[in-house]
Amino acid sequence: MDKIRATIITGFLGSGKTTLLNALLKNYPNIKFAIIENEFGEASIDSEILNTGESNEIYELTNGCICCTVTDDFTDTLLELSVMENQPDWVLIETTGIADPASVISTFLQNNRVTENYQLDGTVCIVDCLNFDSQLTEEEAYNQVLAGDIVLLNKTDLVSQDKKHEIEKLIHEINPFAKVYEMLFGSTNAKLLNMQAFDSESINSDFNKLRPVRSSSKHTGITSETFTIEQAFSQEQFMLWLEYFLNLNSKAVFRVKGILYFKEQPYKMILQAVKSSFTIADGDFWGYGEIKKSELVFIGKNLNRLELLDTLNFLLTED
Repeated sequence: MDKIRATIITGFLGSGKTTLLNALLKNYPNIKFAIIENEFGEASIDSEILNTGESNEIYELTNGCICCTVTDDFTDTLLELSVMENQPDWVLIETTGIADPASVISTFLQNNRVTENYQLDGTVCIVDCLNFDSQLTEEEAYNQVLAGDIVLLNKTDLVSQDKKHEIEKLIHEINPFAKVYEMLFGSTNAKLLNMQAFDSESINSDFNKLRPVRSSSKHTGITSETFTIEQAFSQEQFMLWLEYFLNLNSKAVFRVKGILYFKEQPYKMILQAVKSSFTIADGDFWGYGEIKKSELVFIGKNLNRLELLDTLNFLLTED
């Protein structure tokens, strides 16, 4: 049975999430969507203005933020959808504007029952260009940009070209992985469905774009460190270290992506981590004559490159 695809839509208050949802529902009439709406309050306003059509369903999670107090309700809703006789083709999750999407992403990476039934396609973050500077004073706005596989610049018609380019540059400093597009009244050239952000082809594309990046942003204090290592890792030691490292540094390490070369495996292993949650999945087989190597990118604050490199070297196999 094919897994249900899921897309997370995040963005600060008033950024345009509901406008984008309406555009997706209109542009893909042949897809049966389930929309999980998270409203911070007892009544949902957004659900009243969504043009869902006859084949789509809205599931409202209220009285709390999806990233914390209603996480169990969110998981239960996903599992209920997965066993319905008339399952949706796609689930769209709109987080509240003050949410950190990391824990929502974590549900798709760490919950075994969810991963059995769902494939996370990626996260879309919408940025309000008119109010972006003031919003960045809020930690949640940073976290939303950090989580975005695609970042949509909304309200670009209300700012100058110089300001738009300044915002785009800042977004790439915060999240080098992000693909940035413009959005106007919900319309965009971005491929928002089937972005396949967690597939090996997407990871390869990220590394081709970033190599050999080592960047630092004076505005945000966020740095990215890229490593290429041609000796095999010990899978057991690497997994134990990674879980310990991410939990210990959950407030400092925001994203990790990697293509891993494990001695025990005949194929590439694909690493995706968002804060303390991670997944390592089978990728493509190593090609004939292809140089086997691991490539890793860490994004966070106060990253110590030499310490990371020493640790990674320690995790290599002896032969």
